[in-house]
Amino acid sequence: MTLEPVCESASAGGGAANLQAFAGQPHCGTRTTRPALFRSFFLGGFECSSHRRRDGRRLDLIAATRHDLLALEDYRQLSEHGIRAARDGVRWHRVEAVPGYYDWSPVLPMLRAAETAGIQVVWDLCHYGWPDHLDIFSGPFVEHFARYAAASPGSTSKRRAVHPWSVPSTRSLISPGPAGRWGA
Repeated sequence: MTLEPVCESASAGGGAANLQAFAGQPHCGTRTTRPALFRSFFLGGFECSSHRRRDGRRLDLIAATRHDLLALEDYRQLSEHGIRAARDGVRWHRVEAVPGYYDWSPVLPMLRAAETAGIQVVWDLCHYGWPDHLDIFSGPFVEHFARYAAASPGSTSKRRAVHPWSVPSTRSLISPGPAGRWGA
């Protein structure tokens, strides 16, 4: 946090409150500024659920919306509207189709597209979907998820020039969805 000097004059557009309080006299003081958490006040978002329904069919909404193919265009559209940050998702079931082996090729084109468009991405590592070889109700799930998160491209700033945010989504772990009550 930093303090910056501020001088406002009623005649320089300080506002009606400034006119009444100071009758044209300059108002000087300090204003606290904080570093911005995100590159813009508003964030965009892309649906990234990839869970299995009760009938066994896996949904992949990134593929269904073609965001995996159109990420650069999608991010550029955000940027055209002044949105410089977004939440997007990693399809864990595609990254770790083989237990313990991480193939980030489905994510890297989207990461590159975000960098090209100047979009800061909060990567949702687990958004209603996990690999078929995992049981989220088993004891080892947490350790398995921790290894996956640590292996993600955003886990270390050494891997990228701009460190992307990565967040685990706890919604899929605390909601009734994993118990099979959705997508009947």
